[in-house]
Amino acid sequence: MTVPKDISMLFDFSLIEKDKRAKDVIPTYLERQTVLRGIIHNIQEQKRASLNEIAGLMRCLSFSDEENVRADALAAICNLGEKRDKEIAITIASFDENEDVLSVMLEEANNLESNFFKPIAQRFVSYESGFISDYAKGMISRSVEENR
Repeated sequence: MTVPKDISMLFDFSLIEKDKRAKDVIPTYLERQTVLRGIIHNIQEQKRASLNEIAGLMRCLSFSDEENVRADALAAICNLGEKRDKEIAITIASFDENEDVLSVMLEEANNLESNFFKPIAQRFVSYESGFISDYAKGMISRSVEENR
């Protein structure tokens, strides 16, 4: 169960305090990422999310410096959100520069209708990473097959 303090931390990363119990267990540079990923995991465990939780996840997707947090937030939104939430999150993630986030984005976009994902996939056909471009080409091929 998420608590209001957890949701507040999704909106204001500065509320994440150094856990004195975690001294020497979690390196300082990983503390924020660990806390945020824990909150995201707790939200996913609930099997549904409130509007505030979805909004907090969107904020993490948009503003977190940690690519793992952005990828986890995207996956959580796509697992728990309404169709429009998913479309917004995927669109935001499609402008990310991290390959892991882009990979999650394409996988999640592939679960939606082709008229939504095709324009996004077309942007990545010539992407520098072979995995990303191959996945995008496969999505486009699938949409062509569906439209026959």
